[in-house]
Amino acid sequence: MEERSTTGDSTPRDVEIARLKDRIRELEAMNEEAERAKTEYMQNVAHQLAAPINAIKMNIEALKHPRVSVERKQVILRSTYSQGTILAHLIKNFSLMSHLDADHDLTGFREQPEEVDLFKLALRGNEWVKNG
Repeated sequence: MEERSTTGDSTPRDVEIARLKDRIRELEAMNEEAERAKTEYMQNVAHQLAAPINAIKMNIEALKHPRVSVERKQVILRSTYSQGTILAHLIKNFSLMSHLDADHDLTGFREQPEEVDLFKLALRGNEWVKNG
């Protein structure tokens, strides 16, 4: 077993382990940011879809009232059609975006993660430094 210097000097293995720990922290922070962005995006999608649906529901409720004039009903029907068109475009755009994401999914080309024993990795790195 290798003894550490009492003067505070770091071995190449210690330096590599510290570097790897820093990288892990960076990746964790990037993952958290991606999760926040995903949550925000999904909330925006929900709002964008809910707005025309709620407008259509309110228009249908207004059409039920017997006192609403024929002229007003025509306006409400045009508004309902317009909101339905907006909703259809939103759904089409979200569908196109999901297909685009699927077409550009490169996970099959990436190396699959595997468990790594940092101690063994550091030892191999230390051997490489000595022999390199």
